[in-house]
Amino acid sequence: MNNLITPRLKDELLMELLSTGYMQVQISSYEEAQKFNCSSDIICAIYNQFEEMGFIEQTKCMGSLIICKINVNAHDFMLRGGFQAQEEILIANLQKLSRELDLLSKQLGPNLSEKASMLSGIVSNILSAISLFKP
Repeated sequence: MNNLITPRLKDELLMELLSTGYMQVQISSYEEAQKFNCSSDIICAIYNQFEEMGFIEQTKCMGSLIICKINVNAHDFMLRGGFQAQEEILIANLQKLSRELDLLSKQLGPNLSEKASMLSGIVSNILSAISLFKP
């Protein structure tokens, strides 16, 4: 069983909702958990995030039943690439920032160059940390 919440899992769950073609969908967190090889708690946590992000409005019923009213924001988000694209954009922007700081540190005087190099090191550490957690 997969216990890790990844951008891919969130994209797959959101696409599952959107693929029905309806703006209101009834799902079972238990069945979704079996389908995606994770716990129903993880499914519920992700749906809670979807609700916080304005993608759905959910009504939790008895057992594992959830009624989801899908908002247009969910469609817009997926059309822009979803969670995986969001992560790739973040990484690309951090890489660009790192390159710009490296270039800046070469153009500045010694005083500011040291600060730019320090900032570049921080960005590099962030990029390294992200790559450790990326599946």
